[in-house]
Amino acid sequence: MTEKKRSYNLYSFALSVLVLIAVLVNAPNIFIYTYLIYNSILILIALRIKDFNIVALGILMICPYYLEQVLFNLGLVSLKSSDDDRLIQNSIIFGIQASINLLPLYPLVKRMEIQSKLWPSVKIRATPADEVFPWLQLCLISLSFFCLIENYLRNGLNYQVQFFYDIFDITGYIVFSITTAIMSFMTIDSYKNHRLSILPTLRNKQT
Repeated sequence: MTEKKRSYNLYSFALSVLVLIAVLVNAPNIFIYTYLIYNSILILIALRIKDFNIVALGILMICPYYLEQVLFNLGLVSLKSSDDDRLIQNSIIFGIQASINLLPLYPLVKRMEIQSKLWPSVKIRATPADEVFPWLQLCLISLSFFCLIENYLRNGLNYQVQFFYDIFDITGYIVFSITTAIMSFMTIDSYKNHRLSILPTLRNKQT
């Protein structure tokens, strides 16, 4: 690796750490702290054992949330609204959330095909996440879309409806929990297979 490439990697890593710290400092509760840190660690473990299937799936699932945190928690998009602008401001918030959740949907559905074209030398395989993650993402997209409609009915037409608004947080936590469980299962299984694959090599070195 050249000195220039090392410097570039170092700067990229430092920038990523700074963004991560900034996001975590502004994260609203311990559940989100745990979700972000834990799944980031799983991605690093998968990267270490060179399971790029898990790396790609993990990045696609958590990066949209990092983007959402950067936009909202760092104040680029305000979460505050008054009676005068509540319809517009809430429409902007739910519209951005729906758009962010929509971004990884196609890459998740076509993950194996895209990954095999971009990195033909990497071993690509189907995983349980390939069947579940697109549906989880579709659930988040649908929820944001329904909240957008509900916001218009509530703040534009004065209908007292907020069912989707009330279940917004708990649905997100359920999706995060399922994502974390699947990521954990896949990473542990891949790590075991990795250890078994290098065991003969370790034994040969000892003898």
